[in-house]
Amino acid sequence: MTFTRLPRKSITDKYSDLKGQLEQKGIWVRWRKEQTTTQDGVGIIASQTSWEAKVKQGGNFVDSQFVEAKGRDAVETLMAEAGVCRSIYDLSFQLGFVADRVGWTVNGYNGEEEVDDTAAMSLVLDTMSAALEGPNGEHSTFMHHQVGELELEMAITTTIDEDEARTVHEPAIKSEHGLACVSQAEAMRELLTTFMSTYPGILEAGESPVGKITAYMQRKQTLAARSERANAIDRLANMSEVQYERLMESFKTKCKL
Repeated sequence: MTFTRLPRKSITDKYSDLKGQLEQKGIWVRWRKEQTTTQDGVGIIASQTSWEAKVKQGGNFVDSQFVEAKGRDAVETLMAEAGVCRSIYDLSFQLGFVADRVGWTVNGYNGEEEVDDTAAMSLVLDTMSAALEGPNGEHSTFMHHQVGELELEMAITTTIDEDEARTVHEPAIKSEHGLACVSQAEAMRELLTTFMSTYPGILEAGESPVGKITAYMQRKQTLAARSERANAIDRLANMSEVQYERLMESFKTKCKL
């Protein structure tokens, strides 16, 4: 087994949803700008943008499976399948961040000299940066988060006509696209499990791993909670003596003191 260094990349992700309906169905839709940079991360060599959708098929942060659709047409077809909407223009921005990615392809991971092109394995390390918007709309703080991923990907090309997209309302399960992906999922999971048992130290972590989006949302919730506590203290400090006494009487009544 050998590792081949991949070009360094700067990735900008902007996630969108429609009142949480996509997330409820295990779908994450994003606009991605991917820039290939020099190895020092300074110069930009190439740049491309695309709409993408990730559909969760199972697992957790340690062992997760997704079906990915790439391109605006594929994403809109997937959203129509899920019964959410038919256009990216129906969505609203939810969160965004920038990640610096370094990675390697894993050659001969299946014990053979040549990599099977139908299932490519890669090891990537993302260092994410994001601005956390304060309660009044200001960018009050920045966060950084680092996550490593061992990925096994297989490309499957399928076609879904408009009639099917209108009648199928479960994402990537009942459609031809979904069935093709699900049929490969178990074999890919077995291969990854075997690989990790053979090379257990390839992704060592002292704590339970946390994904980029989860880390972002946790930090934002912490920021909002701190702001709420600060506002509550300010309100209490600005109370008159009469208002304070009334508040305490109400508290004692509720607690039956």
